[in-house]
Amino acid sequence: MLQQIKSKKAVSEIVSYSILIVIAVGISILVFAFLKVYIPKFQTPECPAEVHIIADNINCDFTSKKLTFTVKNRGLFSVDSVFTRLHPPGKEIKSLIPENGYKILPELLAPGNSTDLEYDFTTAGEIAGEGYTLEIQPAIFNEERKLAVCENAVATQKIACLE
Repeated sequence: MLQQIKSKKAVSEIVSYSILIVIAVGISILVFAFLKVYIPKFQTPECPAEVHIIADNINCDFTSKKLTFTVKNRGLFSVDSVFTRLHPPGKEIKSLIPENGYKILPELLAPGNSTDLEYDFTTAGEIAGEGYTLEIQPAIFNEERKLAVCENAVATQKIACLE
């Protein structure tokens, strides 16, 4: 009789440990499902480090409010779009040209190639002269067609906007 009581006690301990393991696994699955809702499903698109562009043949005509320059791709990846900013002398804020922020290039700018860009600007400054800063920043579309801005590939150059 004593033998039967000990064997029943051993079975009940195994059952209780099994139930505890099932409860722990169930709680971990519930916590995972709950936290998955709070993790964003999208990731910020990233730009490769080997993207590099330069501006050349810059012409800033203050009378007609036109800015023209040639963008050359000196990096290892193609560029889809360019953010252009014009910083007038004596002001802290750089004005985006065009107003919406970026310009999708007419065709993909492959490494080693160049393209001419022309912008109309109205918000850059009030006076013509030297001391303006032109800033161009490349951007590429990733696999999901989301625009990835290249934070580390900004090209900055001092220019003159003459009348």
